[in-house]
Amino acid sequence: MHIADPLLRVVDPPTACYCILALYFLKTLEEWSESIGPVSTEEPSSHERGAQRRSFAFDVPGQASIKRLYERRTAAGNRERFDEVFRALEEANLARLAGLFTGFSFAETIPGSHREADQLLREVLERFVEPAQERDLLRRSSARGLLARRLISHCARLEGAESALWGLQVGLTDLVIGLVQPRDGESAYDPVCRPNGLLLGAAEELERQLGFAKRQALCGETGDPIAGAIVRLLLFLTNHREYDLRVGDIIQNPRFVEGPSQLSQFDVVVAALLPNRLRAGDWGQNFAQHDPYGRFRRGIPARGHGESAYLLHMIESMSPHTGRMAGVFSRGVLFRGAGEEDIRRSLIQENLLDAVIALPERTLFENRSSVVLLVFRRRRDRESVLFIDASQDFDRRRSYNELTPADVQRVLDAYAAWDDVPGYARVVSPGEIEANGFNLYLPRYVKPVERPMRSQDELVAEHRVLLGELESVSSSVNELIAELTTRT
Repeated sequence: MHIADPLLRVVDPPTACYCILALYFLKTLEEWSESIGPVSTEEPSSHERGAQRRSFAFDVPGQASIKRLYERRTAAGNRERFDEVFRALEEANLARLAGLFTGFSFAETIPGSHREADQLLREVLERFVEPAQERDLLRRSSARGLLARRLISHCARLEGAESALWGLQVGLTDLVIGLVQPRDGESAYDPVCRPNGLLLGAAEELERQLGFAKRQALCGETGDPIAGAIVRLLLFLTNHREYDLRVGDIIQNPRFVEGPSQLSQFDVVVAALLPNRLRAGDWGQNFAQHDPYGRFRRGIPARGHGESAYLLHMIESMSPHTGRMAGVFSRGVLFRGAGEEDIRRSLIQENLLDAVIALPERTLFENRSSVVLLVFRRRRDRESVLFIDASQDFDRRRSYNELTPADVQRVLDAYAAWDDVPGYARVVSPGEIEANGFNLYLPRYVKPVERPMRSQDELVAEHRVLLGELESVSSSVNELIAELTTRT
């Protein structure tokens, strides 16, 4: 059984995920309050351990202890004790934990009678008791991150396509981050921050480059308080402390602003939108008509298509000097009419659009449709736009199509080369895009390479080879079955 299963019986998956991550966090603080112990070849270096100590330099009140919760697990009042523990932890660390725990109440959220709730939380606590040899896992950010990601993915699958917990596959994160290339000291911003998403990807890219010298500012927004709390916990658990995550409506109430008419601006802007959510309801079209931040001067998208509104917010959030942006959108942003055509025209005429990259269908865990990756840059030194058709490069998995390291590198190489590759990439002038009515639909620009028809003899020969391989595999399987049967 999964560690979250008891909670999943009584609360929704995001709430269960938050509760378990909060307990992971508490347990991590408790483990780090003890001696780290001797250095082994598998442990971080002394420099890394010093950085980890600073990252987990929290004040932990005596009552904020998972051991004490466990010791009293059979006594009445588990819900109330959970609230007391996390309230005390937040109050002792307001500068870093403000709003993380006090916005949630176990007493108000865990349903049932006192006896039922006590029994459920007792079961949760007992699942947290791990063998002593596994405690070192909680002292390593990579292991903590793995535990957290598995939990988040488990809860996202249970909630379904509409879940705000969906992360991104590693290949897609690597591709987006590889295109914008965050550097030490730069700011990174994700306006639709999700767990296992691009904000954490940007931080981990700098960690690969610089070890523990994480001096970038990580900023993110989300409209879902529980999802926001989960992201905050995940960032803490993976040793990323220099972040600023805020909850709000980025269209009607953006939280990163410099004044009444100026958005905050960042070196790197990344996002992977949740298409299912953006197509539902009004994204704030009425507000856009009088937007004080001037984001919609290029056009106002239709009421049921909020993606381009988010795109315009991201454009205005780019630094005027170093800003670059990569965002994952549905392919509709390439060709939808009305106000969106005006938006595309302006972005081309202002020389902001850098590349259009078609990705395979089922690239996003929560959405089976095809998506596109758009790259924008300030102060471009060229006017052409690169179109890349990467829609056929993937490894098929049961529930999604995986971008392999080779697939990602092929896109990055084509982007760096900025040259035509028959059937794959093409450099297109603004004039040609204008001649197409500013329609960016990729098949207009990158034509598939026609492959010669294979002869019947070639197909028959390949069929024979495959049948031979199948017979060989079947024979091996039968031998294994026979051997297992003999042993039993």
